[in-house]
Amino acid sequence: MTDHPLILMDLNQTLVDPDEKLTDPRLPSQIKRMIADGWMLGMTSDNAHSFLRSFYERFGLNGPLVTELGTGIHIPGL
Repeated sequence: MTDHPLILMDLNQTLVDPDEKLTDPRLPSQIKRMIADGWMLGMTSDNAHSFLRSFYERFGLNGPLVTELGTGIHIPGL
C-alpha cells in the first residue's frame, strides 16, 4: 500500500448544504473508495463535537475530527 496524506474536509457548505443535505450524492461512495485505497480522511469545522460526530460516523471517516475552530481534536484510536 502506498502512503497517502491526511485530508481534512470542512463540513458546512463543503460536504453538506445549509439544510444538512449532501452537496454531492457521490460523496459517500467516493469517501469509502478513498479510505479503502489507504487515504486518511477527517473533518474540521467550527461546530461542536456533538454536532459533528454524527456526520463523521455517517461518512465513515477514519482521520481526526477537529472541532470548534481547533479547540477540540479527536484522533481515532487514541
